Amino acid sequence: MSLKNKINFLPLVDINNSYRKEILNAFTNVLDSGIYLNGHYNSVLNSKLSNLIGVKYTINTSNGFDSLKIIFKSLIELKLLKVGDEVLVPSFTFIASITSIIHSGLVPVLVDADYESFNIDILDFKRKISSKTKAALFVHLFGRSCWNKDLQNIIDINNLLTVEDCAQSIGANYDNKKLGSIGFASAFSFYPGKNLGALGDAGAICTNNQELYNVAIKYSNYGSSIKYNHDLLGENCRMDELQAAVLSIKINNVNEILKTRQKIAEKYLKQINNSKIILPKKSILGTNAWHLFVLKTENRDSLIKYLTKNNIETIIHYPIPFHHQKFSKIQLSLPITERISKECLSIPNHENLTENEIDYIIEILNSF
Repeated sequence: MSLKNKINFLPLVDINNSYRKEILNAFTNVLDSGIYLNGHYNSVLNSKLSNLIGVKYTINTSNGFDSLKIIFKSLIELKLLKVGDEVLVPSFTFIASITSIIHSGLVPVLVDADYESFNIDILDFKRKISSKTKAALFVHLFGRSCWNKDLQNIIDINNLLTVEDCAQSIGANYDNKKLGSIGFASAFSFYPGKNLGALGDAGAICTNNQELYNVAIKYSNYGSSIKYNHDLLGENCRMDELQAAVLSIKINNVNEILKTRQKIAEKYLKQINNSKIILPKKSILGTNAWHLFVLKTENRDSLIKYLTKNNIETIIHYPIPFHHQKFSKIQLSLPITERISKECLSIPNHENLTENEIDYIIEILNSF
């Protein structure tokens, strides 16, 4: 089989074009309303997100990083955490997960990864708990839930506050509960490349705790709930009406997007058969959002060149671990994280892939 056109990793123009008419109509409505913040579409999106995740409260925010930071700042404001407390966090994750803890005045304690699932290693998680550990940030990486009963038991025994990073897992679940509804609070990102993506930066916070909601919504609006009255030292972390308009339209298709990505992932898992390539494992604990389909191989550079030669675009998530970043002061050994960062490679998995393109990707990978 051969294809003339390049298979892009994520063709955002094509994906968003399917919503073009609805988005342009919504933009016109926003323009004509004269309300560009905290307007109709923010209210609509807020309600739809709460219903989708199954929580009482949702706050629309500027991005996923700000969502995490607001949660931690609010927990400090509520005196559930204090500056200097330790927060366990996966070492193999996007940098925002870890830096949100640092920017909040808390101390991240990096937990090594599980090679099979990419999520946290539970034994290392347990080992890293100290008298200073007061919370844990759980990242459902690449759309796969990191929850299980053993982890929940450790959390309960040590009375840890739990925050979920759902930047890549919207719509997925564990034990018939949507990810984002299990922890004390959860953060979402709607960066354009996500399963539910805006046309710029945007994010959200979900929680069932009214006290956290009351503080977080103020914090995201300069510490204010009434104009010119500021109850705390907050920041400007609001979502604008244009992004809310886009997301309030696209969220209607989230479940269909997940089904499509799951179908493609199932086909990859069944038909890619190459001893040089390690496929991701399917979660048996719940549904996977399959935000990314990530392979592992000891021959990554060669595989990238081979796929590029055959017009298949790939991306590496994430090539440099946090503790190897130039600015990082954390020095420790995280062998599995370091191994994964050298072997992982993400291949196309999105709702605009055709059957011919999927079959072609499988064929090329099998012939590597």
